[in-house]
Amino acid sequence: GTRLVAAAVAAAAAHGYRRMIVRTEVTNDRARHLYERSGFTMERMLVEYVADTAVDVCELEKPLP
Repeated sequence: GTRLVAAAVAAAAAHGYRRMIVRTEVTNDRARHLYERSGFTMERMLVEYVADTAVDVCELEKPLP
């Protein structure tokens, strides 16, 4: 997971993006911790609808070089 996130961040930076935003379910502690270890910080919590079902998600952001 760590290498995949690093590759995605590097690709986004190489294409000129200034920040990267990821979302994961609030209850997915493993994913959230992976993103936080990779330099993402929690920005907000929100509700998304998947197949008409409300899902609590957290949005994390990382500035890119």
